[in-house]
Amino acid sequence: MTAPAAEGLFHRAIGQSGAQFGPMTHLSEDRHARPAAEKTGVAFAAIAGSEDEPASLETMRAMPAKEVLATFGKTPNRRSGPNVDGWVFPDEVHAIFEQGKQSRVPVLVGSNADEATTFVGAGAPATVEEFRRRAMTRFGDLAEEFLEAYPVSDDADVREAFVASMGDDWFTWQMRMWARLTATGDAKAYLYHFTRVPPIPESDAYGAYHGAEIVYVFGNFHLASFTQQAEDERLAETMSSYWINFATTGDPNGEGLPEWPAYEIETEPYLELGATIWQRTHLRERECDFFEKHYAAERAKP
Repeated sequence: MTAPAAEGLFHRAIGQSGAQFGPMTHLSEDRHARPAAEKTGVAFAAIAGSEDEPASLETMRAMPAKEVLATFGKTPNRRSGPNVDGWVFPDEVHAIFEQGKQSRVPVLVGSNADEATTFVGAGAPATVEEFRRRAMTRFGDLAEEFLEAYPVSDDADVREAFVASMGDDWFTWQMRMWARLTATGDAKAYLYHFTRVPPIPESDAYGAYHGAEIVYVFGNFHLASFTQQAEDERLAETMSSYWINFATTGDPNGEGLPEWPAYEIETEPYLELGATIWQRTHLRERECDFFEKHYAAERAKP
């Protein structure tokens, strides 16, 4: 939606648990306390080459994917990713949307209730003290607001709060922001939150995990790691109908389906997609408001 070269090649957009509305790396200048992407490339070439000479462009382009990843693993404090290069991304995604320069097409976007359960392993904090320390390190002056949004009273609360915060950070607020910035223009946005916990053996640990909604959208339970129940089949039929209607007309609503209201800034409606489908408002408002404030401050950094 923000790439000029893609304008006119699509009529609507569906985003399932993934967006880029935080601060972005720039190609040739340091921004937001992040080094320029070119500096990451130079560091990569140095490690991929010999002691005397960095790897050539030809050599790096010929590297197998596994070797590329392994080399990045040896590149301290560097990471690859989308960057504002002036061509694919003429500006940061948030800025393009804020200025109304994106492709103005309807969007259907959302996230899952337990996005981070499959990502957060042994690295989660174990104590209240560690949880608070990490918050202070990362959020500084906003740490107390973070701790109010994700309160913990004892060590037993910590992992759940941490996992919830990571899911909201990486996915939930991003999708809300996508809906918000689309709705401020002249295109409609439809926001969902998927809460169905698939009946897998590890359901207590993973909940409505990242990617869990995909087999429901496409109805391909034969590829799932569980045997669907009647609730799953009903939900899949409904979700598939929403997605097909949206792809066809730009509106997910249709005969026999629970009404899905378009997103509005004032009331912030969304659809909860679970064993029961509900119209709700203000998706994880306090938590998303915190991360919106945090990333606004990050984008303001020179």
